Amino acid sequence: MRFSTKLTILFSTIILASGIVISYLVYTSNVSTSENIIKDKLRNQVLHTLEEIDRILFERYADIKVLASDHIISSRNSTPRQITERLIEYKNNYKIYASLSLFNLDRIRMADTDGANIGKQHSFSEYWKGIAQGKEIVVEISQSESLNQVVFHFASLVKDKNRIPFGVVVSRVPLENLYDIIKHPTDIYDVKRDFKIDLVDKEGFILFSNYNKKGMLKESTHHWDEVKSYIVKGVKSGDIKYINLQGEAEILFFAKEQGYLDFKGKDWILIMEVPAKVAFASAAKLRNEVIIVSAIIGFFAIAIVFFFSRHVSETISKISAATDDVAKGKMDIKIETTSKDETGRLAHAFNKMVEDLKDAQDRILAHSRELETIVAERTAELKQINERLHLELVEHKQAEEALRESEEKYRTLVLLSKDAIFGVRNDKSISYASPACLDIFGYTPEEFVANPELSIKIIHPDSQLQFVEFWEHYAKTKKFPEEVLGWKCIRKDNTIVYTENINTNIYNDMGAVVGFQTIARDITERKLAEEKLRVRERQQAVVAELGQRALEDVDLDRLMQDIVSLLAKTLNVDYCKILELLPDSKSLLLRTGVGWKEGVVGHAIVGADTDSQAGYTLISHGPIIVPDLRTETRFGAPKLLIDHNVISGMSVVIEGWKRPFGVLGVHARQQREFTVDDAHFLHAVANLLAAAIERKRMEDELFKTGKLESLGILAGGIAHDFNNLLTGIIGNISFAKTIVKPDEKIYSILEKSEEASLKAKDLTNQLITFAKGGAPVKELISIRDLIKETASFAVSGSSIKCEFKMPDDLWHVEVDEGQIKQAISNMIINAEQAMPQGGVIKIRAENIVIGSKDTLLLKEGKYIRIFIIDQGVGISKELFGKIFDPYFTTKQNRTGLGLTTAYSIIYKHHGLITVDSEPGAGTTFYIYLPASQKITADKKGVEREGAAKVKRKILVMDDEKMILELTYNILQSIGYEVELARDGKEAIELYRKAKETNGSFDVVIIDLTIPGGMGGREAIKELLKIDPHVKAIVSSGYSNDPIMADYETYGFKGVIAKPYSIQELRRAVSDVINGK
Repeated sequence: MRFSTKLTILFSTIILASGIVISYLVYTSNVSTSENIIKDKLRNQVLHTLEEIDRILFERYADIKVLASDHIISSRNSTPRQITERLIEYKNNYKIYASLSLFNLDRIRMADTDGANIGKQHSFSEYWKGIAQGKEIVVEISQSESLNQVVFHFASLVKDKNRIPFGVVVSRVPLENLYDIIKHPTDIYDVKRDFKIDLVDKEGFILFSNYNKKGMLKESTHHWDEVKSYIVKGVKSGDIKYINLQGEAEILFFAKEQGYLDFKGKDWILIMEVPAKVAFASAAKLRNEVIIVSAIIGFFAIAIVFFFSRHVSETISKISAATDDVAKGKMDIKIETTSKDETGRLAHAFNKMVEDLKDAQDRILAHSRELETIVAERTAELKQINERLHLELVEHKQAEEALRESEEKYRTLVLLSKDAIFGVRNDKSISYASPACLDIFGYTPEEFVANPELSIKIIHPDSQLQFVEFWEHYAKTKKFPEEVLGWKCIRKDNTIVYTENINTNIYNDMGAVVGFQTIARDITERKLAEEKLRVRERQQAVVAELGQRALEDVDLDRLMQDIVSLLAKTLNVDYCKILELLPDSKSLLLRTGVGWKEGVVGHAIVGADTDSQAGYTLISHGPIIVPDLRTETRFGAPKLLIDHNVISGMSVVIEGWKRPFGVLGVHARQQREFTVDDAHFLHAVANLLAAAIERKRMEDELFKTGKLESLGILAGGIAHDFNNLLTGIIGNISFAKTIVKPDEKIYSILEKSEEASLKAKDLTNQLITFAKGGAPVKELISIRDLIKETASFAVSGSSIKCEFKMPDDLWHVEVDEGQIKQAISNMIINAEQAMPQGGVIKIRAENIVIGSKDTLLLKEGKYIRIFIIDQGVGISKELFGKIFDPYFTTKQNRTGLGLTTAYSIIYKHHGLITVDSEPGAGTTFYIYLPASQKITADKKGVEREGAAKVKRKILVMDDEKMILELTYNILQSIGYEVELARDGKEAIELYRKAKETNGSFDVVIIDLTIPGGMGGREAIKELLKIDPHVKAIVSSGYSNDPIMADYETYGFKGVIAKPYSIQELRRAVSDVINGK
C-alpha cells in the first residue's frame, strides 16, 4: 500500500473516530435527557390515572352505600317489583352501570334490572367471600355471571331499620370505563399504540390490561417480579428500566393505589410501560443527523489530506521500492534525488546503508560455509537419540491414556450418581465425598473431608445407638451386617433425611483393609409415605373406636374426655380442647381438655369473634390450621393460648342443634405443620361428637315425653272418676240455686260451694292434660290477643312487668283456648318466680317456617314461635333435663306441675317447648305452635235460656246414677221430656223402639266410657245404623279423649265435658237442636 494511501487512511480514521465520539456524546446526552422526560411523563400519567380510577371507585362506592340505605331497598316490606323499579330508576340516572341486583343472605337473586336469574342462587364469588368475612361494602373486579364479562362489582350489605342485615345489593360497571380513563395520550405519545398498561392487585394478578385481555383474572403480569421487589420494601411508586424476553429495552413506571377521600382503596397497582425505541426516538434522530454532518466534513478533510500526502510521499515511495529490491538481494541500487530537505537527506542515508550491507553480506557468506559442516555432524547424532526417545514416549502415553480412561469412567460414575458416595478410613475420617452429598445432606464434599466429626454429627439421636454398634462391629471384624443398613440423619438446615447404605471394603496394595466405601441413597420420600400411611391407619382406628363409643350408651362428658385424650395422643400434641358455645353466642367455655393448667378446664372463657382462633373458626365455618400463632394475621391470639405458650394449632366446628355446639381444637408448644389429612381426621371426630350430642338431646326429649305419657295413664283415670263426682256436685249445686232465692243465706253458701268445686275442676283439667292418647278440643283463635291477656293477668298485682313485641300479621292457631291459656300462664308464673326482686318479662312472637334442614323435633310447615325471656337467676346445666319432670321444683310451697303441664299441653298441640339458660344470665323459653291459615269467625255467644216451644224428647245414657238423676232434673226443669239408660245397649233399644213408634228422640246424651258395658264409641255406631240423622252429644270425664276433640268424625253433633253446669248443659242441647 502506498504511503500516501496510508497517510490518507490515518487522517481519515482520526476524523471518523472524532465524528463517532461526538455523535455518541450527543446521543447519550440526549438519551439521558429524554429518559428523564419520559419518566416524568410516565409518573404524571400513572398518578393521574390512578387518581381518576380511585375517584370513579369512590363515586361508585358512595353510590352503593347510598343505594343500600334507600328506603325502598332497606325495607323488609318492599316487594320485588318495587325493588326492581327502584334499581332500574337508579340505573337510568347513572348510565355508567351495566346492571344492578338485590340478593338475600342465601345468595338468592330477589331483583335485577335485567330480570335475569331471578330466584336462582349466585355462586360463592369473590365479593360474596368478602361479605361472608364481615365486610359491609366490597369492591372487586371479577367475571359477572349474569353479564358474562369482566366488570367492577360493588356490593353492600342491606340492613333494615333495626340495623339487622337481610340482603346484599350489587352494582356492575363495565371494565371498558377503565379504558376510557387511561386511553388519553400524554404529550407526544399515543397510549393505545405505544403504551402497555396493566392494573394488578397486590399479588400481581391482572385485573385489567390493554394488550393482554386473555390474561385478565387468569395470570400475573410479566413485570411482577421487578415491581414486587420494590413493593415489598414499602416503595409506593417508581420507575424501572429493564430488558424484556425479546431482548428489547423498556421503561415502566408503577404506582400503588392511595385511595380517594374516605375510600381507602384496594391496594391495586398501575403499571405503564413504553419501549425504549419509542422513548428515545428523538435522540436517535439527532444522532443520525450528527453522523451525516460528520461524514460530509470528513469527506472534504480526506480529499485535502490525499493531495498533500501525494506530494510529500514521492521520495518515500522511491525509498520503499529500493528497499524491496535490496530485500531481493540486489545490492547495486542507488536512489537519485535533487531535494535537499528531509526526504533528500533520507535518500542519501539509504544509499550509504546499502553499501555497508553489501560488505557485511560477503563476510557472513564465508562464515556460514564453516557452520554448515559442523551442523551436519551434530544432526546425525541427534537423530539416533531422538528415535529412541520417541519409542519410549509412545509407550508411556499409551499407559497414561488407559489409566486416564479408567479414572474418567469412575469419576463420571461418581459425579453423575444421585446417591452420595463416601470413602471412609478406619479412623472414621472421610477420604472423599461425591457431589450428591450436597443434595442429600446439605454439606459440600469439602466440608465432609475437612471435618472428621461431621459424619457422626449428621446421625440423628434416634439412630445413634445403631450407628455406634455398627462401628464397634466393623472395628472388630471388618465385616458388614447382611441386612441393608439405614440411618435417620439431620441435614444442614436441620430437616430430617432417611438414607439406605450399601458398604464395601477398600484394600491397599498389600491386601489390607484400609477403610470402606459407602453408598447412601435418599429414601426420605418412601419413609414419609410409609409414616403417613401408618398415621392414617391410626387415625382411622381412632375414628372407628370413637364412633363405636358414640353409638353406645356412654355418658357425654366421658365421651368428650375420651375424645380429647385420644386426639392428643394420636396427633402428638400438647393440648386438646372442646369449647362449648355459650347461649349468648359471644363466648366459648373450655368444657373439656387435656394438657391445660389446673383450674382452667370448666372455667376458661374464649371470645367467639376474630380475637381468637376458635371464634375465627366459627365465623369461617371451616378447618383452621395455624402454623405459627406468633405471625398469625387472620385473628388475635387469646390469653388462654398465650399463657400456655402455644405456637401451632388446628381447629374445626362442632355442629349442633340450631347452631354450632362449639369448637374442637388441638395445639402444640413447638412449631409444626398440620396436614390436610390431620384436618380431615379432626373434622371426622368433630362430626362424631356432634352426632353423639344430637343423639343425646333427642334421647332426653323422647325420655321426657315418655315420662309424661306414663303419668298421663294414671292421671286420666283419676280425673275421669273425679269429674263424674264433680258433675254430680256442681250440677246439684247449680240446680239447687235455681230453686233458692238469691237473698237467702243458703244461696251464698251454695255459691261458695260452687266456687270451690270449680277450683277442683281446674285441678282435674291439669291432670287430664297428662292423659295418654288424647287431643285438645280445638278452635281457631288469635294467639296474639290470648298471649297479652293471659300474661298480663298472670303478673297482675306483682312487681313484674310484661313487655310485648308481636307483629300485627301474626298467624292464627287452632288450639284448645283454655289449655293454651293455662300453659302460657304457667310459663309466666315460672318466670315471675325466677325474679323475686321484680323486673321485666320480655314476650316476643313471630311467624317462622320449619324446613327439612331444621333439626327441631317438628314436622315441616308454618309455626308461631313465642319467646318468654326473664331476667332471673338462670338454670344450671345439671337441671336442664329435670325442669319438665312432674313434681320437680326448686321453689318452696310449689307443686312442680307448672312446666310439666305446659310442656304436655304444647306437646298435645303438636308443638314443642325448648329452653336456653345460663346461671346468672336469665332464661329464655321457646314455644312452637303449628299455625293455621283459616280466618277466625266472630263468636256470637248466644245462649238459649229456655226450651223450644215444642216439647223435645231427650235420651240420657250414663252409668252413674247420681249423674242420671241430676241430668233428668235439670232437663225436666228446663222443659224437656227425658228418658234414661244405664249403658249403650239399653240406649240403643230405647232409641229403636221410639223410632218404630214415630216417637224419636230429638237429642241423645251419651257417656263415652261405661266400665263393663257398651260405651258411647260403640253405641253411636249402632245408633247411626238405626238413624243416620241422629243428634247425639258425647259426654265424658276424659275431656281430652280423641273423640271429645274430634267428635264430628265419629258421628256426634255436639260435645260436653264433665263436670258441667246447668248453663253449659242447656247451651249444648240447644245448639244441637238448632243445628249449631
